[in-house]
Amino acid sequence: MRTSYEIKLDRFDKHRHDVKSALADYLADKPYLLTHEKDDKRQRIVWTITLTKPVPFEIGGMVGDAIHNLRSTLDNWVFEFSAGPKGEPLSKTGFPIFTDEKDWVKGTCCRNDHGSHRIRGLPNPLKAIVEACQPFKREPTWMDHIRDGLRTIHELDIRDKHQRLNIVAANVDMGYWTQPEGVGEQIGRFILKGLLELDTPATFLVLDFPTLHDFEMGVHPYPMLEVVVAEERTQRWEQPGQEVVSFLDSLYGSVAWILGSARQALQPLR
Repeated sequence: MRTSYEIKLDRFDKHRHDVKSALADYLADKPYLLTHEKDDKRQRIVWTITLTKPVPFEIGGMVGDAIHNLRSTLDNWVFEFSAGPKGEPLSKTGFPIFTDEKDWVKGTCCRNDHGSHRIRGLPNPLKAIVEACQPFKREPTWMDHIRDGLRTIHELDIRDKHQRLNIVAANVDMGYWTQPEGVGEQIGRFILKGLLELDTPATFLVLDFPTLHDFEMGVHPYPMLEVVVAEERTQRWEQPGQEVVSFLDSLYGSVAWILGSARQALQPLR
């Protein structure tokens, strides 16, 4: 029989697959236009890219569902392994994710929602794992990527409760082009490394050539169009260089590390 947290993890995988399929359909239509201009006097070609089709709105909902199930996996995991003094289920359990250490211990508030209270029913080895993963921790530094993943899961899950996640097209690295062998030296300057706006041309590559002959040989850039999670107001994307599926995979990695470490920690107790 599968546990509740394993079922939640299965749901994450289902939503991740839906996101991947929807993105493949979107990108298959090549939703962008490439144009270029020659400047013979300056011996230069300038390429621009224009987004012609917005990222489907429903993808944001799919990504939000995937992230929510990752967050729920952690809460369900704490509940599964928490037990009261007589073995009864405990209330107000969950996987705390705090950036401020003061939230870990009981403060002046009458509600028992601080971090240590939420995991009070866990075996001590599991308590140690949960606390070591808290974003307010600084040591050991090799766990920083796990803490960053948890912080992102928590923040995006909260945002998804109030608004659809902002999923947009971006170009993180457009540094690829082809040319026939034998063409002489050329110097490329990559201009655009950010989000693309619908129907708005953006310069993404400038190539300076040593001779006009290179113009005749032909250069064909292949832009790396990606779909990313962006911050709604500032138009920054959450993690530069990570398209949505890779982004979800990295968040899953933090959760998988916690579950795997917990299984290993419990081995001597069985």
